[in-house]
Parts: sequence; structure tokens; C-alpha cells
Amino acid sequence: MVFQQYALFPHLTVTENVAYGLKVRKLPSSEIVKRTHEALRLVHLDQFRDRYPKQLSGGQMQRVALARAVVIRPRILLLDEPLAALDLKLRQRLQLEIRAVQQELGITALFVTHDQSEALSISDHVVVMRGGEILQIDQPTRLYKSPRSLYVANFVGHTNLLKVRVIDRGPRGDVYVVAAKSIDGAQFVVVEDRRAKFAIGTECYLGFRPEAARFGSELPNRISTTIRDATFSGDSWTVKCASSAGENYAVQVPSNAQIADKGSTIEICWAPDSCFLLADEDEVHESAPGDEVLTAEE
Repeated sequence: MVFQQYALFPHLTVTENVAYGLKVRKLPSSEIVKRTHEALRLVHLDQFRDRYPKQLSGGQMQRVALARAVVIRPRILLLDEPLAALDLKLRQRLQLEIRAVQQELGITALFVTHDQSEALSISDHVVVMRGGEILQIDQPTRLYKSPRSLYVANFVGHTNLLKVRVIDRGPRGDVYVVAAKSIDGAQFVVVEDRRAKFAIGTECYLGFRPEAARFGSELPNRISTTIRDATFSGDSWTVKCASSAGENYAVQVPSNAQIADKGSTIEICWAPDSCFLLADEDEVHESAPGDEVLTAEE
């Protein structure tokens, strides 16, 4: 297990910390030395082997904790929010390192995190839990593109939502084509897989991600909005818009895109296969401190 707060032995060197589990298992000294060196090489800490924890940075201490956990060659590696105490850039670097170690050793890892982007980027499968209940288990791409509930859609990334009613549906190969109408009368088309069961007359939500939307009217689904604000984040703009019915939307466009002025009226559009339908729950829950994402790496 790798803990959030490292849990290293302060009076032992890096080498002694990593070798501890092997000594408890009473492995031969030659085997302990060999495995310890291998583990330190995996986490790129060979040159720090004689230092004590107080002489290391937070990222280095977490890598020692990882080496100590994998050196005993476990079948399952448990990581309890191991990167929560680190800054963003270091977290991103260690995400890659943990994934690389897990892949090289070929072990299953269960990684608990509140960081949704972290869960999506490092895992083979993601489990979203709320109040101890599993809401969805899926591959990262399916979880993001086809959430099964309002909660998952809002907890994992941002989702634009419209209140709609299903007015027609029909099969097309392995999917259904669903026509829906919003409260202000606009009609939309949704392509969904056969697992979804939204009968004609069902009131539900239509959801689509900010990056699935674009400005213009060339795609089948479109609504007229007014630009309220725009936020620049380096590689993209996130533009906040509102419809005449008071619904708020976010559109993510490349950083080199031309953004209309605040107050401008503009259409946003999205494709039928880039949106999804979600059951109408009592309310769209916000994430709470106890909500977690588990990731499984195999």
C-alpha cells in the first residue's frame, strides 16, 4: 500500500526504507540488495539511496513509498490518494511514473483519487463511488463520453444539460436515434446505444461536453445563445453562454479561435453522436468531500 502522507521511517535511509519489507520477509541479503536496487531504478532514485526522508522533496518521498510497496512484488498495489499533497506539475509527472512502474511490473493497481482528470489519464477502468455506492464502472473514454447518471456526468468533467422530453425513437444498426424536444420547443437528435431505455414521452436531460460543441449552425443540434464570459487557459478558451430560457452552457474552443464579444448572440451546435440522455434525478448533485473515484490499472 502507498499512503497519501508517505509514511516513511524517518530514521532509515532511502535504501533501508525500500528494503524494510524484504527484511521482514527474511529474504537472503543478496536478494534484498538486488531487489532494492531494481526498485530504486524503477522510480529513478538510485542517486538518493543514502539520503534520509527529511533530505527529500515531497515527490521524491512519494517515489520512495512507491518503491517500498512494489519491491515485495505484490499482486495488488493499493494507492490511497498518493499525489494529493503535491503540486500540479509534480502530480502530472508522477502519474506517468506510477503508470510506467505498474505497466513494467505487470501488477493490478487500485488508485483512489478525487482528481477526475487524474483518474481518466492513468487508468484502464474507473469506478465512481458516492456514499459508498458504486455508480458506474467503465473504461475512461466510455465513462466520460457515456455517463449513466447526472451525478457521474457532473462529477467527471463538466456537462452542458438541457431539460428535454423524448418525442420519437427508432433503431439504426446497433444504436437508437432519439428525437427530443426542449422546454422552449427546440428539437434535437441523439444517437445512443441499445442499453439506454428512454421511451417516448420520457422527461430527461440531454447532455454534451464543452469540447463537443462549436460555434455555428452546421451540425444538426443547435441553439441560440448569448456570450456571457470567456476564460483563457493556455491551450483553449472556455466560453460561457446562456440561452433565452436561462440555461447556461460552456463551449471549449482552441486558443487560436476568434471569440465574439460579450453580449453577442451566437449559435452553438453539436453532433447527435456526441451527446447523451440522462435520467431526470431529483437534483444535479455537486461533488462532496466523501465522493471518490477509484481507478484500476491492469
